[in-house]
Order: sequence, then structure tokens, then C-alpha cells
Amino acid sequence: MAPSSNLTQAARAVHKFNVNGYSATKAMAKHEHVSSKRLTVAGYAWEIHYTPGHDAHWHYWVAFKLVFLGIGEQAQRAGGDDDDNDAGAIKAELEASGFITGDSFAVRCTITVLSKNTINSAEPSPDLHLQLGELLRSGRFADVEFIVSGVSIAAHRCVLAARSPSLAAAVLKGGTRKKDGSVRVEVKDDMRAGVFRALLHFIYTDTLMELDWREDGSDPLLPRTMVMSLNEAAGRYGLERLKQICENMLGFDDACSADCAVM
Repeated sequence: MAPSSNLTQAARAVHKFNVNGYSATKAMAKHEHVSSKRLTVAGYAWEIHYTPGHDAHWHYWVAFKLVFLGIGEQAQRAGGDDDDNDAGAIKAELEASGFITGDSFAVRCTITVLSKNTINSAEPSPDLHLQLGELLRSGRFADVEFIVSGVSIAAHRCVLAARSPSLAAAVLKGGTRKKDGSVRVEVKDDMRAGVFRALLHFIYTDTLMELDWREDGSDPLLPRTMVMSLNEAAGRYGLERLKQICENMLGFDDACSADCAVM
């Protein structure tokens, strides 16, 4: 069974209405009343009306009515009274109850305002890394072309500038501007295209991609060799977080190898 949800929330206020000089109020006309001070509950304005000579159901009542004035401080009561909303006691029973002492009595009035509970749906997971990853994969709006081991890889200068100033500087210094305004950069130092793709993937998404893929039908790099190459590239281009991830992976492999040797 699915758990239930609370669809309402409540605001509550308690007001003590003191009636002093009860005997004097008995002389008031049938529909005359005494109003409480203005009360504000949940942003709504209210008054409590005390009618000492209310006539209903063949009895005289001491009646209390909660009157809605409106929203906010400028609210004014509109419309007439609704007798069905009165609460109180038969006058004869009240006078015989012993609650009137010193010609005074008090009534505690509790005002509860229910409102719909605002249900906030869960915020969607951040997907910026997915969007940037798709931008890298598609090559749309790319203005940089890296040539790595004869393979063309597209990228975006603005992303490189934000994530790897060292790589962005290499584009500015070592790039050749093409007719369409983009820049072509030859990446040397025996960099493999797969390693450079992994480097760019991290720059765009802040995540590490799968490391055992094939390049142009050739055998894939061994995972450890790939991580070592990626670690070297991360150091070269100032990607400290990627470098730390690679070093942790290499350290884990070393620890596993040591454990296996001991066993």
C-alpha cells in the first residue's frame, strides 16, 4: 500500500474573549453585538462577535460568531451574518452553570485555518554534464579541431577555457586559424586519440569514460596503460582532479597486485 500524503496544512490561534459586566450586556437588543479586536490567522483577518440576546430555537442564547473579514490588514467585513455559524450557550443554563463570577466570564476561542499543502515535486537531477557530453559527441558548434595520431577530434574553445586553461593556451599558441574562423591544432608527444578523447570527456562532463575501446579497428589499450597515459595527460594540462582519480586507480591496482602476490 502506498504511503498517504498530508494534503493540508493548518494555522491555529487561540483568543481569550473576556465578557466583563455581563449584567449590562443583557440589556442589549436582540441583534446587537460586541466585537473583539481584529485577529490575524494564516494571513486572514477575523473578528469574534458576542451577542448576549440571540434568539433561536425557542431560547435566548449567549452567542459567539467567528466573522471572516478578508485577506490582509486592509480587509473589511462584507455581507451579513449567518446564524448557522453561531456557537454559544442557552442564557439560563450559562447563568446557572457557575461560570459567571464577579459579573464576568471568559470564552476561549480557537481559530484553525486549513490550506492546501504545497507539494514540491522532486527536482530533476542535474544534467549539465550530459548536455555537454552530447555537445562533445556531436561536434555541433565546434570551433577547434584537434589532430591526434591522425584522428580529427572536435572541441569548443569556451569549454576548454573554463575547464583547462593550459589546453586552451595550447590552442591559442599552437593552433592554425582556418578560413571559417576555427582553429586546427596538431597534438604531438605520442598522444593516442583514445586517451585524448578520454581527456576531453572529463573536461566536458567531469566524469571518466570507459577506458577499453578500440580505435579504428586496432586492439584497445590495456586499462592500466590507458590510465597511466591519461594520468600523464592530466598532469600536462593541469587537470588535478583527473590526475588524482588516475593515481587512485593505479594505486588500487598496485594494492591488488600486492595482495595477490602475498596469497
